[in-house]
Amino acid sequence: HFDCVSSRRALSTTPSGATVQVLIHQRYSWRRDYWSSMCTTTTITNQQIIGSNTGNLDCNVGSCSSFITLSADVICTDYSTLTDCSSGEVYNTLSLPLGGTFIVGFYGGNWLALAIGGNGAWQVTGKIDLTVRSDGLINTSPVTTTLPVIYRTVGVQHVQIIPMSDADSTDTLRCRWSTDNTPSNANGYDECASVCAPSLPAGYTLSPDNCTLVFRISSVGGYYAVALQIEDFYTSTSPTPMSSVPVQFMFYGIAVPSGCSTPPSIIGVRPNLGAASGNSFCHAESAPITSSTFWVFDIWNPALSSTTTTTTTPPTSHTVTSRARRRLWPT
Repeated sequence: HFDCVSSRRALSTTPSGATVQVLIHQRYSWRRDYWSSMCTTTTITNQQIIGSNTGNLDCNVGSCSSFITLSADVICTDYSTLTDCSSGEVYNTLSLPLGGTFIVGFYGGNWLALAIGGNGAWQVTGKIDLTVRSDGLINTSPVTTTLPVIYRTVGVQHVQIIPMSDADSTDTLRCRWSTDNTPSNANGYDECASVCAPSLPAGYTLSPDNCTLVFRISSVGGYYAVALQIEDFYTSTSPTPMSSVPVQFMFYGIAVPSGCSTPPSIIGVRPNLGAASGNSFCHAESAPITSSTFWVFDIWNPALSSTTTTTTTPPTSHTVTSRARRRLWPT
């Protein structure tokens, strides 16, 4: 097992009747050579599943008598021979009672060998809450996306931003480490099995408000698993999330390349890439950027010019005063 992303939304956020039609999205990635029916261009074209009988998405806590067990078999959508990875997704629509709460999860084993932890069962857990919100609507869960395996050089500090987005634009989004419910988490259930630690060397930090992970990895050829929950809150002071979306992925350690003493860098304010959380970064800049050093670029460096003339012109500098934004919305 490599990676998991799961989310859900009501087909209509306006309550009508005693039930709600809910669209549930599951996306999983597997080691490609594990299954005899591995993911290929042909299986993508034919919309075939990856493997068979990979497991089920079950309800573990809450109004479970109303929840129909769903297969976790996913239809192949993409693969990589380099990372030995197959990925797929599946959508299901269920009719669930309005006002019900469901803690659902997919459990199985085993994780592939990791540099730290793992090597045992996996567990992904999410929360579906169909209680009518204070604004009279049915909640829509956050969405996120990630590569199943992300290559990172060893011995170097890295910053990884996990995108968060929500169609309920006034919600507050946060992420946190998945836990095994000891002590109790918001879902009241194990969320991560053998990768709850998480599987990273000591010294990592996670910023919940923009889901930014700062970390180092130490082993070339080693896999490091990360298990997170993306959660939405009605206001910034609400104590309990309305939904919880699991995302699990891995870093893979590679050696620092030679001949590159100055790696690329980004300066300036960096919001959560891909995030449109609440009213953050969904409007014009609140104040003009006045710094003379904010994203300044040399268009031409005469020291590196191939010209043979003895006269050079000073480099032209331009300052970027706006920032591009990307939004990810649920389908």
